[in-house]
Amino acid sequence: MSSYKALAFTLQVFLLLVVRLQSSMATIPPVLCPPPPPPSQPTMYVVYSPSITAANGTVPPNATRVPVAGIQGMPFNLKQFGTVFVIDDNITATPDPTTVIGVIQGTITVTSFDGSYIQFSVTFIFNSGPYANATLVVLGATDGRLTTLTAPVVGGTNAFLYATGFVTAEILYSQGSLTLEKITIVYKIRP
Repeated sequence: MSSYKALAFTLQVFLLLVVRLQSSMATIPPVLCPPPPPPSQPTMYVVYSPSITAANGTVPPNATRVPVAGIQGMPFNLKQFGTVFVIDDNITATPDPTTVIGVIQGTITVTSFDGSYIQFSVTFIFNSGPYANATLVVLGATDGRLTTLTAPVVGGTNAFLYATGFVTAEILYSQGSLTLEKITIVYKIRP
């Protein structure tokens, strides 16, 4: 019976300590986390991208968009379902193709049966200019029939670390395999 009394006494002491601990904690103010910093204001940056697209078996010697896969027996072009292009376009500071500040590298895939939608995964790699040594990743799908395409920014490195936003690509000129796009990058840095 003495072990029962010892256990009961120990339990009473334990409960008393718990009650005192709880009452003393009630006087301690809660620790509040600081509010998150406000998101950065959106920033806009305009660049240009001249490209030369190879299609239907014709690959110009200076092509920057080349089909590498597609449905056998079908033409490889930006309107044919299943066609995959690898791109390595220059980024220029102005419409002048000699003002190169980086490259856009990645893939474009025609993902709808009617050829209207394209899926792309590209990285903007800046070699000079205000964003030198930074990259920006864009991933999304868009209606390829439009003259202005929009896609989300999903991240980046250096100046674009934790970037979110969107990119629009507006076709300024297109004749034959040559295209000039005005690319507007609108981004903000997540806290």
